Amino acid sequence: SKGTLSVAHRNPEEFGGRGLGSEVQGLQPSGRGRSIAGYKRHELVEIVARVAAYEADLTDDQIVELAGRLLGCPEDEALLVGARLRYAVEIFRETAAES
Repeated sequence: SKGTLSVAHRNPEEFGGRGLGSEVQGLQPSGRGRSIAGYKRHELVEIVARVAAYEADLTDDQIVELAGRLLGCPEDEALLVGARLRYAVEIFRETAAES
C-alpha cells in the first residue's frame, strides 16, 4: 500500500504518470527553489491540494514530505517548510471536509 510507503525515495515526477512538478507552476523538483517565506498561504494550500489529487492515498506526513521536495526550498528552512506545509494540509483537509 502506498499509504505505508515512504515517498522519500520516490521521484516526484513519477506521481500520476505525469510530471507533478511541471503541473504545479513554479515548482522545481530538483535544485534550489525559492524561500518558503516567498509563498503565500493560499499558494501552499493549492500545492498541497495538487499533491493530494495525484496520490489520494498519501498520509498527511507524506503529502508534506513530497510537497517539500517539490518546492526545493533551501535546506536551512526545513523546519519552517514542514510547519507551513503541515498547516496548509490542515487547511486543505478542513476545506475539503466542508465541501
